[in-house]
Amino acid sequence: MALAEASGRPTDARQHASKAYIVLDEMADGLPAEAANAFWAEPMRRDVRERALLEKRTAAVSNEKVSQSFVSQRS
Repeated sequence: MALAEASGRPTDARQHASKAYIVLDEMADGLPAEAANAFWAEPMRRDVRERALLEKRTAAVSNEKVSQSFVSQRS
């Protein structure tokens, strides 16, 4: 993720963060709440989680804008 970002490949970095988040989320899924909070408090995991969630929000906003544009054009 960091290497892709440093190499000027932001798309790859976003994909790596999303894939890493999936793995980490599966690991944290079975933990008790306190342990899961501690798991996600670790700085590198927190960074991966924040990047992945930001990517999801950005994609959702982008998809919404495309949908609105499409509706506007058809009206």
